[in-house]
Amino acid sequence: MQNLEGLYEDIKKYNELFKAKTYSDAVEEFYKKNYSIFNELNVMAQKVSEGIENIYAPKEEEKEKSIIHKAVFSDRKKDDLIPSDREKLSDEMTERLDEIAVEYVNAAAEVLYVNGKRPKGRKAVDLNLYMVMYVFPGIVAAGGQFSYEIAEAIGRKWPDKFDSNVLRCTDYDTINSGFRRKFCYITTAVCESLGKGDDCEELNTLRAFRDGYMLTSKDGEMMVEDYYETAPGIVNYINALDNSDDIYRGLYTDYIRPCIDMINDGRLNDCMEHYKKMVESFNVAESFVCQGDTLC
Repeated sequence: MQNLEGLYEDIKKYNELFKAKTYSDAVEEFYKKNYSIFNELNVMAQKVSEGIENIYAPKEEEKEKSIIHKAVFSDRKKDDLIPSDREKLSDEMTERLDEIAVEYVNAAAEVLYVNGKRPKGRKAVDLNLYMVMYVFPGIVAAGGQFSYEIAEAIGRKWPDKFDSNVLRCTDYDTINSGFRRKFCYITTAVCESLGKGDDCEELNTLRAFRDGYMLTSKDGEMMVEDYYETAPGIVNYINALDNSDDIYRGLYTDYIRPCIDMINDGRLNDCMEHYKKMVESFNVAESFVCQGDTLC
């Protein structure tokens, strides 16, 4: 396993470039810089498979082809598969990939621990964001036979050494596609998590508020644009966590429902200020996901 110091030296730089206008160039630069590490992981996965008789589990039902989950923006379904034609690995192959993942996570800990202590609080969340937005897409982009699965294995083992829930595999196309859509990212994700449809009261009300009130003023228009720059990344990160439903319930209670009540009471400016607080919290993603003890 290569030394991972170079991989993790630019966390702050790349996380700040996770914006609609800068992400594509940032991830290309990041991938070129760290390709050798991603390729090595895929080569290791390929080599361990050569000594295994049954790489894939027996096919039982079509729906059991894959255990990989996809974090999406427009259609948040935890049972989505990426890609849909990937077969489920055998227990032996999964164990071998877990061994590689443990080696990777231990090597990362050697680089990232300070005085033998794991990153905490804001630093921990910065690190987790970096893993989801850059490292996992980098491993997948290297294109190995088991690229998704090795990224997924690292995500499973990550909490053993770092403050985090299990992290799910993500890829560049999934993340980047979210930046090309303009709608109520957070509200859509929250409502889908709660089982509400696309035409629910909350979405219809906030879309009308956005288009009919916020976008009629320069300040409101700038706020909405700022929101579009950051919210997709937050959604993707939350979706990559095992406790995403808990986080979305908290967002509904703290932000969405109060805003709906303010609009229904005619307190549009109050809702604007409440919305502003939410957007500001997205601009410092660490504080947003570190509220209470939800993640940190």
